[in-house]
Amino acid sequence: MNVTARRRPMWIPVAVYLVLMPAMLWLGFWQLDRYDQRQDQLDSFAAAEALAPLGFDEISDAARQRFRAVTVNGRYLADRQILIDNIVRNSRNGFFVLSPIELVDGQVLLVNRGWIAQSPLREPLGDLAIDDAAVSVNGRVGQLPVGGLALGEQPTSVTEWPAILQYPTLEDVSTLLQRDVAPWVLLADADSPGNFERRWTPGGLPPERHLGYAVQWFAMCIALTLLMLFAAWRSARNRENDNN
Repeated sequence: MNVTARRRPMWIPVAVYLVLMPAMLWLGFWQLDRYDQRQDQLDSFAAAEALAPLGFDEISDAARQRFRAVTVNGRYLADRQILIDNIVRNSRNGFFVLSPIELVDGQVLLVNRGWIAQSPLREPLGDLAIDDAAVSVNGRVGQLPVGGLALGEQPTSVTEWPAILQYPTLEDVSTLLQRDVAPWVLLADADSPGNFERRWTPGGLPPERHLGYAVQWFAMCIALTLLMLFAAWRSARNRENDNN
């Protein structure tokens, strides 16, 4: 049995090494790239606080990426609110409250008014009512939250409002409202009316998590290299023993 072990072909660990090493290196550098991207997002989010608010028509693609402050004027579609389910804050389940607002030029924008806790019966623990009078709303440019898993198709119609949805897309909401909606969401400022929790941060993992994952992948590269060197040393030693 020892002879068989000594004569195990060396090409097997070499092939495994050549397959796994590039993949793990790529994953490590990819996580470093994600770290840089997330850090840039947080920096842009913080820097936007010092900038003057823009109007709705001034929101470009670049302004969306930088989470710019914005002020819009219009009237809420008070009878067409949407609750995004399965939003957890401080270990409590709740909803994000989306309230569509019709702007003075007729366009519809979704306003995320913040988080509200839900009861065991899946009902909001608070008052969702909102006035449909003319209003000015301040906030930041943002997007809808994205779930970790695909949860199937969203309903195309509802019989009761507010509608409860599971991580909808803007297209899903547009279909439900039967109105075109703007390609971004207004994250309402903390001083906006309504007893909701508003602690806005860019979505995704913190930068430190990506850096930790990168370190893990590079550590695995080192470990795999050490195993490969050990396999090579052992193979050379076995050949030497066979020759003696």
